[in-house]
Amino acid sequence: MRPDGTSRIRHRLPPDEEVFESLAARVRPLLLGDESVYHFKVTKALKRLLDTSPAPDVEQYRDELKELREAWKTTTTGENYGLVQWRGTEVSDTLSPVSNVLLAEAWMYIDLVHVDPDQRRCDALDYPMRQRYLAAVCYYCRIAELVVRTLRYMEKLRDAGVVVLDATDWERDVVVGSEIVEEGIIRVAPAGTEATAADFGEQPREVWRDLTAVEALRQDPATRLRVILSRADGTPVAAYEAAVLPRPADAEDRQSADVLITGGVVCRLRFPVADGQPDPPSMELVNATESNEAHLALCRFQLQAGEAHTLSFFGEHDDQPHLTFTTTDLTAEDTEQLRVVIDTLEDVLAIEALTGRSLGRPTTIGDQERILLRVARRLHEGRVVELARSIGPRIDPRGELPSDDHAVLIRNEPQTMTLAGVEIPVPAFVVWHPRASTRNLGPAPDHGPEARRFDIAAPQGERFLAWAPDICMIPPDEITQHVQPWELFGIDQRTCPL
Repeated sequence: MRPDGTSRIRHRLPPDEEVFESLAARVRPLLLGDESVYHFKVTKALKRLLDTSPAPDVEQYRDELKELREAWKTTTTGENYGLVQWRGTEVSDTLSPVSNVLLAEAWMYIDLVHVDPDQRRCDALDYPMRQRYLAAVCYYCRIAELVVRTLRYMEKLRDAGVVVLDATDWERDVVVGSEIVEEGIIRVAPAGTEATAADFGEQPREVWRDLTAVEALRQDPATRLRVILSRADGTPVAAYEAAVLPRPADAEDRQSADVLITGGVVCRLRFPVADGQPDPPSMELVNATESNEAHLALCRFQLQAGEAHTLSFFGEHDDQPHLTFTTTDLTAEDTEQLRVVIDTLEDVLAIEALTGRSLGRPTTIGDQERILLRVARRLHEGRVVELARSIGPRIDPRGELPSDDHAVLIRNEPQTMTLAGVEIPVPAFVVWHPRASTRNLGPAPDHGPEARRFDIAAPQGERFLAWAPDICMIPPDEITQHVQPWELFGIDQRTCPL
């Protein structure tokens, strides 16, 4: 109020108009009679629940429900008028006042949604938009307040055990937040490739391939590097297109950078400073992730680095390296360990890809487990593979063992084997040999007076063959022509006694 008798009324509006629009849109269904969440329907349903509730103290909640319904009715009947809703004109005596509810609805339908299907709100157009918006803020904020009050009332009934409500109603998401994070695989194809429905499945056409982390980083030209492993005579062992990712300085103000080379292999470079002078940089190979894929890539790179004499970092178009390190020689034992790990990881990853199952990280493994793991992989691949030299011991309760060489075909049901600390699924497979012999290993009294223990052996220098008939597409009469070798480092399949 000013000294001259005039007054100023200041209305504080929401600082973000879009946030208020979202609020109004969210509470609007509770104002529409056709909606299932129409507030009158909700409170009517609550009243019925109270009427049928066996709780002894149900009466104390009736008055609060009645007050809630009256407050909603008072707010939404359209009989409230604000101080500024009268617009004076030369013919102001012919105008009718417009309620806050009508002005708010006019803002919703005319200004926000841009539709007024029944033309009921045309009178509100005689007032400026700022007045309609002001009325909408007052109206929909009051509605939101009553909605929250209704929710708290329902929570009170639920917690007191007066009514039973579906527990999932309290767990559903109602807001998204400021960020959406999605995880998956990005696939790329040559420019102009049109995706088909099949390309969105687990096995897209060959034209599509997975985008690697290195390729993603190299979209920025400033990150591009080349990493070259070379022998002492300068001949290359391997070359990679890499990407550099600077890292923040550590507590001792040492600068560092990560060079992502391939498959999650990271070369961490450090550039220490002592007494204001730079010391020689250092290099460390690390895994970007703990996945089997990253571990396999690291082992392969370490094997190549052991064969090389130097590891050099070049700019994308540079002829001379920016940095060169001398690699560490691998001992024969180091090389053997790396090759065994590589064989094992390749088998586990192949089985994961063929079965669609995540099998976990393998641990140390012996020769027998390596053979069984490779055989399991070959079975999943639909290959024919050599298995054991003998099968058994087995029990024949009647002791009737064949004395002559004979064909053997044994079916094995699907099973799971624990190899290298990993549960490996094995499909149903058969074991076969056309000229096996039965060896009597003596009586088996625990299985009957006539029972005998025996095993079945392939001829000297030969093994039983195995394949998964549900997967292998090789004709039966061609089985012996398609035997796949183990191809395991350090194991001679011909002389291996296992």
